[in-house]
Amino acid sequence: MRKDVVVGEIVNISPSKAIFVEVEPGLDAIITVPDLPIELKIGDKIQGVVTKFDAKDKKFRLRFKNKIEAI
Repeated sequence: MRKDVVVGEIVNISPSKAIFVEVEPGLDAIITVPDLPIELKIGDKIQGVVTKFDAKDKKFRLRFKNKIEAI
């Protein structure tokens, strides 16, 4: 739901810098930000805030919150 904080793994980054994050198997979110303060790559785990949610189509958008560093 909107404003929820979720954790996911980056599964794709498009040439237009849209970042696709798998939050659960079969449930992906998109982050569209042209300029992030850090570099992200496929496989990175991130935390994001839900900004838009469409339950019918199982689509949602995230606002990048932070990168989760591996321990």
